Amino acid sequence: MQGGHGANSFGGSFQQAVPNDPAHDILAALIHWVEDGVAPDTIIATKFNNDSAADGVAFTRPLCKHPLKARLRGGDENDAASFECA
Repeated sequence: MQGGHGANSFGGSFQQAVPNDPAHDILAALIHWVEDGVAPDTIIATKFNNDSAADGVAFTRPLCKHPLKARLRGGDENDAASFECA
């Protein structure tokens, strides 16, 4: 199953596996919010080469809460750490 051109793995059904933590997995972030009262500011989504975790990471991007959008602030454009939600 092809997931598209963007960073399309963030813990959803039928996606490639991502780290099981609130920073990368949408379900883990929801559980952390409900159980610990910590709402996520961002989720780091991953795009794998050929949509296969076995082929390695192509790039990562932050998923920002509405109405913010990921904006490159400088650095490696393949690394979510180079972006900010603005």
